[in-house]
Amino acid sequence: MKTPGIRRTTKGWEVSVTHEGRRKQAVCKSKGEATAKRKELQAMLYSKCIERAETARANTITLGEAYQRSMTIRWVNTKGVETVRCYLDKCCDFLGWTTKLTDLDSTDLAALQQHFIAAGNANATVNKKLNLIKSLFVDAFKDGLVDKAAPMPKPLQEKNLRDETFSREEERAFAEWFQQAGHPELADMFLFAIDTCARCGELRKLRAHDFTLYGEGKGSVTFEARKANNLGSVPLTARAYAIAKKYRSREGRLWKYSLKQVCELFNQAKAGVGLSHRTRLTFHCTRHSCASRLAAANVSLAMIMRYGGWASLTSVKRYLHIQVDALDPCVQALEG
Repeated sequence: MKTPGIRRTTKGWEVSVTHEGRRKQAVCKSKGEATAKRKELQAMLYSKCIERAETARANTITLGEAYQRSMTIRWVNTKGVETVRCYLDKCCDFLGWTTKLTDLDSTDLAALQQHFIAAGNANATVNKKLNLIKSLFVDAFKDGLVDKAAPMPKPLQEKNLRDETFSREEERAFAEWFQQAGHPELADMFLFAIDTCARCGELRKLRAHDFTLYGEGKGSVTFEARKANNLGSVPLTARAYAIAKKYRSREGRLWKYSLKQVCELFNQAKAGVGLSHRTRLTFHCTRHSCASRLAAANVSLAMIMRYGGWASLTSVKRYLHIQVDALDPCVQALEG
């Protein structure tokens, strides 16, 4: 009896199996071997078909969908979630929220990298943003939602550049701009940041019960995010004390601005005060300004570390050059 897909030829028993336009062939020595081979080739073609169907379904995930998945899997309860969200929003705005993840190629991600460079982002910040896109690919790949790794461009070399800071005059200019633009609370948040060395995320989580006001201009503020390192509470300057008094009866978070709103309003203010050319000047530079002023006053690095809530001296050593610069009058005096 003839078996479909098997026929005898001068070379032996020829096996030919076709499924959905794809064909597999083989030549065997006996009919029994050919029958077994036919089953093997059929199984191979069927599994390939299933694999292609699964891949086709997997490769439909969009950048926006991958973003939401990774937020839930990786970042939802982390301290830096707001920064991650802000960075990924900018990535998705540029690449397209509905772009399929597998449609992104090395050219697209290189263009994203150049976009952030042109926007004045520090190399380290650009690398962080690109690494977030890489994380989306990693999470999707683990769950079989994409069939390739992220086609990432070469990371930028992270130069050890000195941090941007605000002069006293620039500080006043920004605060006045926020006031005149109808954002007096952001002016308070800005000045409070400079006087407490607080991160933007720490400021956004502050509530009235985080203040301890002793009276006569004395008080302290406790940042919840720093408590794990026992570096949570810092004393208030007279200006910070006055700001704290204004908000001590407020329920919920003191400042309702999202990180994205802070960034956008800060950039508007920067243009308004004529500092758009300072591409590396951001709201976070309030923290650098505070630490730099402390270093210039010869406050020890250990004390700066505690005041700013750094977990180790490594991050604070960037301000060491300021203490050295403050000693220039000694050289001038010695040289007469």
